[in-house]
Amino acid sequence: MKNSILCKKLLGTALLLLFMIPSANAQILKRLQKSAERTVERKLERKTEKETGKMMDSILDPSQKSSTKKTPTKNSENSDEKPTSKEDIGANTAKESSVKKNVSEGLEVYSKFDFVPGDKILFYDDFSQDFVGDFPSKWNTNGSGEVVKINNVDGNQFVMKSGYKIFYIPDVKNLPEDYTIEFDLVAQGIDGKTSSNAVMGIILSDNNSFENGNKHFVETTLPFCQFYTIPIRTSNYFNGNYGAINSSIDADIRKEVLNRPHISIAVTKNRYRLWVNETKYIDIPRMIQELTVLKAIKFYTYGFEDTNENVLISNLKVAAGGEDLRRKLLSEGK
Repeated sequence: MKNSILCKKLLGTALLLLFMIPSANAQILKRLQKSAERTVERKLERKTEKETGKMMDSILDPSQKSSTKKTPTKNSENSDEKPTSKEDIGANTAKESSVKKNVSEGLEVYSKFDFVPGDKILFYDDFSQDFVGDFPSKWNTNGSGEVVKINNVDGNQFVMKSGYKIFYIPDVKNLPEDYTIEFDLVAQGIDGKTSSNAVMGIILSDNNSFENGNKHFVETTLPFCQFYTIPIRTSNYFNGNYGAINSSIDADIRKEVLNRPHISIAVTKNRYRLWVNETKYIDIPRMIQELTVLKAIKFYTYGFEDTNENVLISNLKVAAGGEDLRRKLLSEGK
């Protein structure tokens, strides 16, 4: 009897459990689903916060670039990159500090070599048609000079002797309003004992006589002194009077004059520009006060020792034209 009652109780309990199991499973599944949803939401929130932080850092500090690349782990089998070491971290930190320091120190200055040579040759002389030892046939002077050859320098060179009021005048006639002048220089025997007065002068004149000019001329001198920085000087003289231009331009070209510099000059109506190699040192918009009055080009050297120090010129080219990019921009808009 007792066993019968016990069996009935066990059977009832078993039936009750059978009815309860599906309900319990359903509740467990619902709880797992809600937990998974909350986990995904938290991960999305953390990822969103992280990306937002990176974006704000890049806006506030442009020197820091955001990166979405994953760093290889030590256990990565397919990666050839080594794990980041303390030395790498230190180098990267130093690099970032250097970038920030450079940014804070100031901005770099960029320039452009905008010389455009003329397209119609008016005069050219490389002295290849002259005998070594002779004065060049296409030039005139009231002093002395000769064509020479120098070791390690191609072609013939023209030595202009130093002296007061000694001029060297190429046979250029009737310079137009727009023209360019180019030539190469070689300095010989220039050192720390060279005089502070040692210069080469370039004159645009209204005549071919042995003087700066009659009523109109423009003059520029290039210094060759090595123990002290001497400025580039330029001036204009029109209608019998010195004009408003009489300038000393602070420029250290001591190294340039020792390394065979290329000199370029562009005259576009009133504007006068001069470059040493690709660096522009003079750009005066109203240097030429009277158009069509400058006819000739003259050179002179002064302040050099006659025996050891020489300035030689070669590849002189004078050409009509020479595009003024600024004027083209103003007229054509491009």
